[in-house]
Amino acid sequence: MTGRSARLAIRINLEAYGTKINSALSSFVIKCFHQAKEYIPVEDSKIAATMDWIIGLQADNGTFAEPPEGRVIHTDMQGGSSAGVAMTAYVLIALLENKNVTLSDTSKLSDAITNATTFLENNMELYSKDPYALAIISYAFFKSGSDKLAETLSLLESLAVNEGGLTYWHKASESSSDNIWRGPYSQAKSYSIEIASYALMVYAQKKDLDKALPIGKWLLKQRNAFGGFSSTQDTVLALEALASFAPLIVPASDGAGVVVSVTAGGGNSFTHQFNAINKHNALFLQSVQLPESTTSVKVHAVGEGVALAQLIVKYNVDNENSNQFLSLNLSTTSVDKKLKLSLSTAWSGSEVTGMVVVEINILTGYSLLDDGNFIQQIGSTFKKVEKSSNKVVIYLDELTYEFVHFDVHLDEVLNIANVKPALVKVYRYYRPDSSVTGFYSSSSGQTWEGACPQCCR
Repeated sequence: MTGRSARLAIRINLEAYGTKINSALSSFVIKCFHQAKEYIPVEDSKIAATMDWIIGLQADNGTFAEPPEGRVIHTDMQGGSSAGVAMTAYVLIALLENKNVTLSDTSKLSDAITNATTFLENNMELYSKDPYALAIISYAFFKSGSDKLAETLSLLESLAVNEGGLTYWHKASESSSDNIWRGPYSQAKSYSIEIASYALMVYAQKKDLDKALPIGKWLLKQRNAFGGFSSTQDTVLALEALASFAPLIVPASDGAGVVVSVTAGGGNSFTHQFNAINKHNALFLQSVQLPESTTSVKVHAVGEGVALAQLIVKYNVDNENSNQFLSLNLSTTSVDKKLKLSLSTAWSGSEVTGMVVVEINILTGYSLLDDGNFIQQIGSTFKKVEKSSNKVVIYLDELTYEFVHFDVHLDEVLNIANVKPALVKVYRYYRPDSSVTGFYSSSSGQTWEGACPQCCR
């Protein structure tokens, strides 16, 4: 119940969730609580109170938006050419999934759902060319039983990219020259994953395998080495979509299943055969470590069934300037056994950044100042700070063209020679590939002789 407890801990008043009043996050929480009710106790009264608060934000025309004191941290949901209709659809989905929750005014929920649906149905010109809005609205229309579903799906399909047996979407405004380094098999951006997830949920729940399969195949190719995607939001959504897609492709029979073997080419010959995959062990991960000398991999499968093979290759890239719009300046000052890291960061792009994360890795042999004042800030307030023995993670509401400055204070706890530089990374929470990295080191670094004179006698 850790996740439930954590969400309750950030409930800032009797109804809303977030470190600031936030209707999008509150909608996300009641959606999660609805899904969790099958497995853990969740009081309907807490969901009902939040639903009452959210419904109270609905405008006369049926739309939902953040209250004046709130903040949307998910920039794809808050507007652009679609004028915020995606936010209305997002809240509508959360209300539809909790429509069995009893409110004090029984007509309040049905009226809110009707008004939001009607607005989306009557204003299609606002989002007819926006794939993100079309995807989330299509799912809202599917959940509400709207007659406009076929029309929005047709518009969404007209904007799809179909190649190599895969179907996916990206923004028309997306630039390929944004100065971001990408590997040959880089992940899709978070919003592309969300678009595909909403579309997949519609087709999977309609049991349309022909439309669902190429989307599902593309989505599976975007997973990272840990099974997740770009961010928390798109990972939750993509896993929900894949869960609805799985029953369409996992065989229901008790057959022998499919047997997969892998052969690695290179300096050493290597072959491994996995246990047969069938409906009884389909959810169990089977893995094997290939030799470091591997230069090619062949996967062979026989039998009937479905299996997903994923090859993970890990490497490091020295890449300090990965984004032309994010700036990062680092400097250090050492006095005795204390180190001060001065950091400043800013954003020069035209769009709103949404939430930004600053990750600071701690130099080997150093620790954060233990009096609780390890960070001194100049300017805006941190949204949240997390620390561990080897990293500090700072969350900011957003970055603007004005630099945010702060100092991190470290104590030297071990006398270590030739300490390697430590990484600092700044990235947009919902666009992790929009990032900038830098390295810092101690100006008082020692040689082996200085760190351990007796070792060199």
